[in-house]
Amino acid sequence: MIIDEVYVAHKCEYTRSDGRIYGLEEGSSTKTLLTIMLKSVASDYEDVIAMVPLTKIDSGKIDDLFQLVLKTVHNIGFYVVTTLVDGHSSNVKFYKDELCEGVLKDHLIHPLDESKKIFLLFDATHIFKCIYNNFQTRKVFICPPFEDKAIEPNFYHIIELYELERMKPIKMAFMLNDAC
Repeated sequence: MIIDEVYVAHKCEYTRSDGRIYGLEEGSSTKTLLTIMLKSVASDYEDVIAMVPLTKIDSGKIDDLFQLVLKTVHNIGFYVVTTLVDGHSSNVKFYKDELCEGVLKDHLIHPLDESKKIFLLFDATHIFKCIYNNFQTRKVFICPPFEDKAIEPNFYHIIELYELERMKPIKMAFMLNDAC
């Protein structure tokens, strides 16, 4: 099960055919669709199974929807083995506070079948993108020590390397070009 937020334009639409107003939740225009997808680990099956408009993302709403969808897909014969979310703070809070009772774990016991587990994953692509964007914006990271060594990645070192090698025919960083 993949859970992701999709940001949409702030607008409401009225449809004459069914007399409904779309894009309005609790008196405010929505800006986010909380989307839940199913993807099979054993076949090519994948499908969007829920798109819920929200005015604000919070872990409680994610948990309510998660429990409802989990029960529904379980009742029709699907078995959820993992959930995948991006590193958004509401998703971390959802995993930690709602599913893991305050201590972030790598799995939980399936609430509908205690003999099975649901593994909790974070989408590495989103996390890498976040690190990359922060690196370009902040230019210097001060990281916690790793194996007793201080690590401080500095974006200016990449710029220095580019400037050193820019006009040379042979380069150590041959893919480092102006666009990069």
